[in-house]
Amino acid sequence: MPAANKRRFTDQMLERMRPPANGRLELGDEVVPGLVVRMTPRGTKSFSVIYKVPGEGGISSSGRLLAGRQHRITIGQYPLIGLAQAREKARELLGPVSEGRDPRPARREANLLRHTNTVETVAKRFIEQDAKRTVTSWKNIERVLDLHVIPRLGMTPIRDVRRADVHELLDELVAANKVGTAREVRKHLSRLFNWAVDRELLTDSPVHGLRRGDLDPNADAGRALTDEELRHIWRAAGDLG
Repeated sequence: MPAANKRRFTDQMLERMRPPANGRLELGDEVVPGLVVRMTPRGTKSFSVIYKVPGEGGISSSGRLLAGRQHRITIGQYPLIGLAQAREKARELLGPVSEGRDPRPARREANLLRHTNTVETVAKRFIEQDAKRTVTSWKNIERVLDLHVIPRLGMTPIRDVRRADVHELLDELVAANKVGTAREVRKHLSRLFNWAVDRELLTDSPVHGLRRGDLDPNADAGRALTDEELRHIWRAAGDLG
């Protein structure tokens, strides 16, 4: 494939790109060699990295490492992936290339690990390895997660959960007049995410610093009853008739 024409990428330049009449338009970045933007006739713009790994083509008679065939790794669509983020990701991917290593195997392994550690699978590990051992009412934690979190976020890789996702879940509970349940969800999610951070499944908890004034406890309402207290009340109510 011929080398892409090079330009110094700017957000203004990327925004002003016009679709080609036919085929695909591809431009290379002068700031980060190897980073390219491709545009389809429909106007879709996407970033990718093009590279050749030294040594893949063997060694010359003089001992020089020969580059192999050209590889491409897609980074993502613009503007969902911004220019600064694309350059940062390109540098990260091209680092191993300069050392004669193809970044694709490590990338595939990281993607596999990411999709293996969904919210549901991590939550199950959290219950077994932490909650059951440290919390007497662990069944309540499991029930809250199973009823309100897993149906909504269970299949999402835990690294992909955003604070906005948590807010949206809590908003729905509050709108359904389930403020108490929303408080429980926030509390148990906080513990789950902190546990995941400690095991390096996450770099930061999406619940950390989350502000929800509508979920602040009502001091006049007293405290919530435990499951055991609720069971006693239920039995007593049956006896009273």
